[in-house]
Amino acid sequence: MWNVSQTDDPDVAYLPVDQGSLIPWNYSDFGNGSHPNKRLLGGVLEIHRMSGDYSKYGSDAPRGWVAMIKNGVLFSEHCERRDGEYPDGGCSNEIYTEKDDIAKMIELELLGPQATLSVGQHLDWNIHWRLHRVPTALSDEARAAWVDDVLAPRQPRRATYARRWSEY
Repeated sequence: MWNVSQTDDPDVAYLPVDQGSLIPWNYSDFGNGSHPNKRLLGGVLEIHRMSGDYSKYGSDAPRGWVAMIKNGVLFSEHCERRDGEYPDGGCSNEIYTEKDDIAKMIELELLGPQATLSVGQHLDWNIHWRLHRVPTALSDEARAAWVDDVLAPRQPRRATYARRWSEY
């Protein structure tokens, strides 16, 4: 399972990273590692598109989101990280940036574990999208912290009165 959303020339993108990662440096750099378009701000990798080159970064952060900002609006995608073997060295969250002569875009990518299905089988994978207005006048560090906080996983609502059918 691999979901890709593209946005034309966003201002910035964010990838969650975790100290407990199995990936060296807590994220993967699928380029040459020397791109100046990224920086780690707390538990978030801030990524800008470069005009002359592409880049791609990934993480195995269990927080299960990727995000970008354009024109003061935060667009994010969310999914639950499942157990299993993931492609791209274990990455479940990725961001790809394209260079100008191809397209001025950034891709948000969510990955699920690899699976083989037989005829008649199916897989369900829920992805949620969110939009938030970004507060103005935040420093880069404060904005990254706000993004990480506002995109924190929410607990699903459960009815407190629910009982099993057999209890009636």
